[in-house]
Amino acid sequence: MKKNKIALIFITFLSVRLLAQPLLPESLEPEESPQVLTFEEFVKKACTNPSFEKLLSQQFNLQYDKRLSIPADQLLLNVKSGYKLAHIFETSTEHSYQGDISLAGIFRESGTRLTTGFSLAGPTSSALYFSIIQNIATDAFGRQQRMLTSKASVDIHLAEVQLVEAYEDYLATAANLYMQWFLDYQRYEAGIRAYKTSYQLLEIIRDKMKYRIADVNDENKTLLQVYSKQESLYNLGKKFRETSTLIFESAGIELTQQFVPEKPQIFDNIEVDFGKIHKDFMEKSRTYSVFDLTMKSEDLKLKIAEDNLLPSAQLYMDFNLRGNNYFFIDGVDSLSFGLGIDLSYDFLSVHKKVGVEKQKMDIFIKNLDNEKRKSLLEAQIRNLVNDIKNIRQLTELSYTQYEIAQAVYQRESTRYSDGKIDLNFLIQALNQVDSAQAKIVAYYVQEKQLLLELHRLADLLVVKMDNQKFLEEILF
Repeated sequence: MKKNKIALIFITFLSVRLLAQPLLPESLEPEESPQVLTFEEFVKKACTNPSFEKLLSQQFNLQYDKRLSIPADQLLLNVKSGYKLAHIFETSTEHSYQGDISLAGIFRESGTRLTTGFSLAGPTSSALYFSIIQNIATDAFGRQQRMLTSKASVDIHLAEVQLVEAYEDYLATAANLYMQWFLDYQRYEAGIRAYKTSYQLLEIIRDKMKYRIADVNDENKTLLQVYSKQESLYNLGKKFRETSTLIFESAGIELTQQFVPEKPQIFDNIEVDFGKIHKDFMEKSRTYSVFDLTMKSEDLKLKIAEDNLLPSAQLYMDFNLRGNNYFFIDGVDSLSFGLGIDLSYDFLSVHKKVGVEKQKMDIFIKNLDNEKRKSLLEAQIRNLVNDIKNIRQLTELSYTQYEIAQAVYQRESTRYSDGKIDLNFLIQALNQVDSAQAKIVAYYVQEKQLLLELHRLADLLVVKMDNQKFLEEILF
């Protein structure tokens, strides 16, 4: 009975070992060599993405927004024509043609309305008239119109700046995605190398078992190491494939194609000086322009509201020439000239005054918010600069750790071959090499991402946009 149990345990153990054999290193090699998708090529392809084209199309609407936001000058033609029939009781019946044609021009830049026209009143009279109306209080001589034009220009400029900010955010997102893709690829490749190294160690152990230098326990320890690396490789491969799908979708690449990233060369050998970056940020950045343009727009809005508090007042002048019969056939019988002022003011309404006071308070609050945001941005830039300096120190340290780990692993390999140490020490040394190598890649990508965020935050990523609404230069 005892022998049967031992046999059953042995058969079960053998079956598990046969079913759970580790992957052969050769099976990890790709069937075809994948193409390399460079960082620059990816960015160009990503800029043809519908999401980016949607941003571009928004710019073409800006040229219409300004014209739609400003009341335009008007030239109005009015034609009136009719026939009049009048019956005077116990006397007679009269009938006549009546008509009026006039042309009115509204010139908002000067706050002026000009009207000229000609009218007929049957066979009895004709008239030629001309009038001028000029605003002298609210919108005096087109003052409000000029403020509206200035505000519209400021608002359009603000919209253009914010659109460039959207470009910058989109490009930063695309760049970050590529860097993550590169990191996932490097981790996957490192996982393959770690697996192959562990598999080679397993083969060495099995060779030693033939000469009774190593035992089954050593083989099992190595197998556990191999399976651990295999499990990690599966997870790393899954992560790399998921990021690749996002890359292909952003770049408009078919998922059936095979691409791998290359090491992005952006921001190489860039020195970060907080003082210079902060000075340029305050003097040249789009963010500060947004602050200034926003407050300028609010100030103009307040001035327009204050202008509306003034009474409605117009100077007017008119000229009339009257004659008999159609088109002055029987001559001119009168000439008149008029000059006056038309004034109106609502003494009871207080809504406009309250609205103006509220706008003043809103402007005060926005100024406080802007100052707070400026301080926050300064702190974020300072922290990013410090983080970049710190990550560079960690990168140097990781290279040192890698060199030491390599030396330890080589030494432990020799000592294990000589039978001076246990296999556990060799596996531990191998894991330290893998860990140090992973840190180098992770710190490299992290530094690039921090530099990318610094350039985005300081408005250095997109440095120029031309009048045709396309990016001229992208500073990577």
